[in-house]
Amino acid sequence: QLTIPNPCPGEYCNLMFENSIPLSNSLSYLWLDVAENNTDESCNVPKTGNYIVEVSDVGLGCRYNASGNATFKTAPLAKIIANPIYCPDDEIRLWGRTGDNNTYEWYLEGNAHLLDTTHSPEGVLFVNNCTHASPYTATLVVTNEEGCSDTATHNFQVSHTPPSPQIEVVGDNCMSNPPVVLASSQNIPLHWSNGNYGTTAEYYTSGTALAYYYDTNGC
Repeated sequence: QLTIPNPCPGEYCNLMFENSIPLSNSLSYLWLDVAENNTDESCNVPKTGNYIVEVSDVGLGCRYNASGNATFKTAPLAKIIANPIYCPDDEIRLWGRTGDNNTYEWYLEGNAHLLDTTHSPEGVLFVNNCTHASPYTATLVVTNEEGCSDTATHNFQVSHTPPSPQIEVVGDNCMSNPPVVLASSQNIPLHWSNGNYGTTAEYYTSGTALAYYYDTNGC
């Protein structure tokens, strides 16, 4: 008869012939329907299927067949949902939950020692107060109740803080003769505190004017 384990996907299933009747010590084996000719008492197969071994007992002059169906456990799915680029001080969350009964292990490469990270049993990695601009690689290992695992990786970049825009007054800066016109010194479109978007903005009341822009990374 064949002894058949139940391994995880990606492993080999080791089929082993075991004597159920008295045989001599002069046995030869031939495994059928396998990729390579195998003449040992065991055979590693990579996929499900029915496998047959022919056993010849030279001492007794007999031949036997034994067969069995190789099966594999179910593997979990590992995947990471996250952005490719984050801005400094963004709330970074990497989502990896793929099943209620799975366990999740996170590993972070890069300047990980500079990061404040926590993770939940539900498969979420939290990166808190990330101000260290650098590329990072997150690896997630998911293991299910059957003891099988799957691995996923995700590369992401924490961007540098872009330089502040420079603004200047164009013409008269007296509110006695409004409007006061402000302009982008670098001639790049800005979001102005009066709601305008463009390289210039007109202000009709005194106060503090603010302006900002987004760089190519959205920061």
